[in-house]
Formats: sequence, C-alpha cells, structure tokens
Amino acid sequence: HIVAVGGGSAIDLGKFVAVAAKTSKSAEELFYGDIPEDGLPVIALPTTAGTGSEVTGVSVMSDGKRGVKKPLSSPAFFAEAAVVDPELTLTVPPFVTATCGLDAIAHAVEAYWCRRHNPVSDAFAEKALKRLFGAIDRAYDGGSDISARTDMSMGALLAGLAFAPTRTAAVHACSYPLSEGFGLPHGEACAFTLDLFLRMNSRFDAERLTALAKTQGFASADAMADEIVRIKKKTGMRSTLKDIGCADIASLARECAVHPLMQNNIRAYSAEELAEAFGGLD
Repeated sequence: HIVAVGGGSAIDLGKFVAVAAKTSKSAEELFYGDIPEDGLPVIALPTTAGTGSEVTGVSVMSDGKRGVKKPLSSPAFFAEAAVVDPELTLTVPPFVTATCGLDAIAHAVEAYWCRRHNPVSDAFAEKALKRLFGAIDRAYDGGSDISARTDMSMGALLAGLAFAPTRTAAVHACSYPLSEGFGLPHGEACAFTLDLFLRMNSRFDAERLTALAKTQGFASADAMADEIVRIKKKTGMRSTLKDIGCADIASLARECAVHPLMQNNIRAYSAEELAEAFGGLD
C-alpha cells in the first residue's frame, strides 16, 4: 500500500507513485504518455479541505524542467480508502484554508455547470456548496473551530465526489497557465477567475445557475459571484492582472483557451473572448 498524507499535492504524488511502482516506465514517460490502469492500493488522508483528491481518479503533476503542469487521469488513481478527519486540518494557516476552500467551491460549481453534469453530481455540488459557503469564514477566522473544519472537510469531500465523474471546466483550464506562468498556488489560481466565469456562464445557462445560487441563499448567480469576490478580498487573494504581474493578456488568453478542460465548460470561450473578459481584471 501507499499511504498518502497531506494536501492535494501530497495525495496526487502518492497516487502517481502507486502507479509508477508497478510499471517499468519512467516518471517522464508516464507524465507525457498513457497512464496504466493498475497500481498499488492507496490510502489517502487529506490534511486540507480543498482538492478532493482522495476520491478522484486524477493526479495533477508538474514537470519542473519544462514548466509544465497538467492533470493525469487513470482508474488506478482512485484510492482504495479515504480517511477524512477534520482534526488533521486544524493547523492549516488561514490563507491556505481560504485558497483550499475556494478550490473546493470551484470544484462544486464547475461540476454543476460543466457539459458532463448529471443529477447525482448536481446533488453533490449543491450539498458541498452549502457546507463550504457556510463555514469558510468561520474556518478562516478561527482555525481551531472543529465545527467549521468539519463542514469544510465534508464540503471538500462532497465537491470531490461531484467533479470526479464530470471533470472541471473553464476555471481550472485557466488555473494551469496562472500557476505555471505567475506562481499562483492552485486554489488562488482557481479563485482568480471563479467569480468571472460564474457571471459569464450565467449568461448561457441563467436558469440553472440562478437555481443553484438560490439553493445557497443568493438571489442570483451575480450575487453568489459577489460573495466569492468578498471572500477573496477578505483573505488577501490576488484578483487583478496587475497583482500577478501579467502584462500580456492575449498570451494568457490563448493558453487558457487551448487547455482541454475549456471544452468541458458550458461554453468553450475563444482566446478573443477570454482576452476581452480578462481585460476587466486589469
């Protein structure tokens, strides 16, 4: 067995190692080629409330030499067992708590609006958001609040179950260029465009996204986006292109538009459309 203890990066690495241990292929060959469907069994113990990696068949890995980061998929990446204990998250710092929380919110929202959504993933997404929106402030303000930590852990787990069969979409498509090019931690990179795509996608599926917002006590998708903006400001996350040092909007937009996850979005935005939208973040 491989016992993977830590945040999403640690669990993802553990899942990758579990597969690598049962093949003669090098890590580089696995990263750029096909992932086998067999590996050592994994026991995952998350110490953050964010990635949901303990219940997904995805391992996000990076090639440090080439500066490439991408999600890898295989049935072998599903853990044999997941032990989700909120007490393991009590010492997570406030900023990391917030970025992980918004990563989980992104998982739930994207599972709900993506092309592959289904009634089961919708139900998991709604339940996840109820927990996460209700607890993220409490967990950020008081890290030792076990009730808040429990809600965050359960919310992240439910969000993982929501997107495991559906995959993510535009927000995560953009998160990879943002992390690779500007050094944003994954959760902050997801948060960077989360409210933007919530507003943009609501134009193309207003009925569903308004309904989702109302299940969370918001009057509209825009109101839910406003809440995400509030959380980002409160917790000190970067939210403008100037904040991250991006001077070439067109280049960033092109990288985001060609990422495969963009095709899973309710609408696959072109580089030109993204460049125009990103202009509002300057």
